[in-house]
Amino acid sequence: MSYEIDQTQYIMLELTAACNARCPACARTQHFIRDGKPILGSTNISMAVIEKLFAKEWANLNQINIDGNYGDSLFHPQSLEIIQHIINTQPRHPQIKVFISTNGGFFNESYWEKLAHLISQFHPDSTVEFGIDGIDPETH
Repeated sequence: MSYEIDQTQYIMLELTAACNARCPACARTQHFIRDGKPILGSTNISMAVIEKLFAKEWANLNQINIDGNYGDSLFHPQSLEIIQHIINTQPRHPQIKVFISTNGGFFNESYWEKLAHLISQFHPDSTVEFGIDGIDPETH
């Protein structure tokens, strides 16, 4: 049995392995930072990769998760541009649910307003989830 790419209904994007936090329970902290090891592949995904990924219309795509195992995807310096690119290339974007998970510990009010405007162009059930990773700088 073969898999046809047009059957894809869900994509998870990890835009970066970078993060502003050092949460003690995070795999990034436990497996790399605490041991002083470099995070392999800790670069940001390039816009060229995003453009290649979304060069076609994903006819059955219902959901995009923008989060990460080792990084906070919104920490990517082109995160807004990437989301805008998805809107520009996917005519079905109003039917696609977008779920973004972030610690929200960076950027200013203007950034969050721009993100809210972009997310509002996707399915109404799209969500930005803010993780509360600690109550002070020592416990995050």
